[in-house]
Amino acid sequence: MQRTLLKIGLGIAALLLLLELFNVIERLRWKDSISTQLAAQRQDFDLQLSQFAVLPSILATDPRLIAALANPTAETAAVANRFLAFTSETSLSAAVFLMDANGTTIAASNFEQGLSFVGKNYAFRPYFSDALQGGQTTFFAVGATTGIPGYFIANPVSDNRNIIGVVVVKIEPGDLPAVWSEGSEHAVVTDELGISILATDERFLYAQSRSLEADDLQLISDQRRYPIEPEQRIEQVENNRWNVFSSNGDIERFSVISTPLQKEPWQLHILQSNRKIRLDALKYLLGFLALLSIAALLLRIYQQQKQLSIAREEQARVLERQVQERTRDLETAQQALIAESNFAMLGRMSAAINHEINQPLASLRLNLATLRRIVQQQNNPDVDIQEIVIESDRTTKRIGRVIETLRSVSRQGLPRFEPVDFRTIVDDAVDTVKRERPIANEALSTFEPAKNGQTNRDDYLVPGNEILLQQAILNLLYNALDAVVANNSADPEVKLTVTSEADQIRLSVSDNGIGVSTEMEKRLFKPFAVDPDNSRGLSHGLGLGLTLAQQITEDHAGTLTYQRREGGGSSFTLSLPLA
Repeated sequence: MQRTLLKIGLGIAALLLLLELFNVIERLRWKDSISTQLAAQRQDFDLQLSQFAVLPSILATDPRLIAALANPTAETAAVANRFLAFTSETSLSAAVFLMDANGTTIAASNFEQGLSFVGKNYAFRPYFSDALQGGQTTFFAVGATTGIPGYFIANPVSDNRNIIGVVVVKIEPGDLPAVWSEGSEHAVVTDELGISILATDERFLYAQSRSLEADDLQLISDQRRYPIEPEQRIEQVENNRWNVFSSNGDIERFSVISTPLQKEPWQLHILQSNRKIRLDALKYLLGFLALLSIAALLLRIYQQQKQLSIAREEQARVLERQVQERTRDLETAQQALIAESNFAMLGRMSAAINHEINQPLASLRLNLATLRRIVQQQNNPDVDIQEIVIESDRTTKRIGRVIETLRSVSRQGLPRFEPVDFRTIVDDAVDTVKRERPIANEALSTFEPAKNGQTNRDDYLVPGNEILLQQAILNLLYNALDAVVANNSADPEVKLTVTSEADQIRLSVSDNGIGVSTEMEKRLFKPFAVDPDNSRGLSHGLGLGLTLAQQITEDHAGTLTYQRREGGGSSFTLSLPLA
């Protein structure tokens, strides 16, 4: 029994000695490998700080900033604000601002933001007072307005005689250490007071690396550099090691390698947790021991592969079930989508029928009301009643043709096409508009030039459906009349022109109305598209007129296009192939 205990004790002692040996080796290996990385990171950080130093020197000589200080007016301040905003954006700096001789900010790149520097006084910052003495100065602190830490570079601005202000460029290097951290290492930058101002881990941020005198603490408070956590501190011990005390009382030990920066009196440190080093050493030790037990590991690998094979088979079965369930869900969703599309089509057809018969119904109601008044009066000629009855009958027939035509649009296939006289269709549409819209008698004018000096009926024959083409032309005319009414023009004008060319006929409707907004142009022919600006007077319709006109035109193998008219207004061109 004693011999067994002795063997166990010797084995444990040997493992502890091996672990300590691997721990020393791993610490030396880490320091050797991190030296090159530390030099590169220091060079990169110095370059980041130096590349912005030239910017405030150039800005200090800019006449716009000098004018804003020498002649402080709203106009010079506005020019300076825009110039500083452009400079900040192009230089990728966090902010650029201009202070007068009293330390009050009179222009800033963030003048349009909620936390603008304009009007703020930063005379308490040392970069301001030092810059007034002449020469460029730098300073690191948490922003007094934004609360974001930054590196400030200040340069005096003079009018060739006296220093009249200070221009400051702020960069925010808080994101720079994030790219330094590789693996488990941490990067920390301490300033001349030994305070960690930049760190990849918040546990180190604004921690003290040495005891501060009362004067130093007062200086930090007066300059409002950064918040100090008394309980959060760094204790530097020999052999480049740190003990980090967090605010909750925890202590963690690190191995550290440090180097001074060239641009500022700061130190750059790279830290590695001693716990991590010991864990790495333990991993190497375990690897060494694993070589001694390779036979057992081979058996274990075989068992794991067998278990993995079983798990893969089970996973394949689960995946197959999931694919089947997903397929069923997709089929259900597809069926629901088809049903939803059918319902949407029914809704659009219902709205279209309402849209198209609204005008003839209004005309019919007007005619019948007139007829009722005539009948109630005495000694009225029968011919007036007869004309009204004929007009009402014509209107009711038009409603029937419109409904039947729209029903045919909703069915599969197109309505029956046959050669029709386009001039007759245009004339009927013009007569209908003039009867239903009195404004048309004043505003509407038509123009139909003869072809080759004469008019030939075959020059205006197009294959199509008379009612559909008439509805397309009516929609264009109604839209044009609505536009000139909304514009309240003293001289409303709607021009309808029909021209016949070699292989097609072209109808153009132009107006001097209110026109189409830029936003509306993008969805002019979309269903239910209306102008969102109610002041334009065009938001009372359903937004289906142009959609139906385009659909009818395309069904007749034609095109319908829109063009903004010079001087205001709109122009729509409908082109159809000749029969």
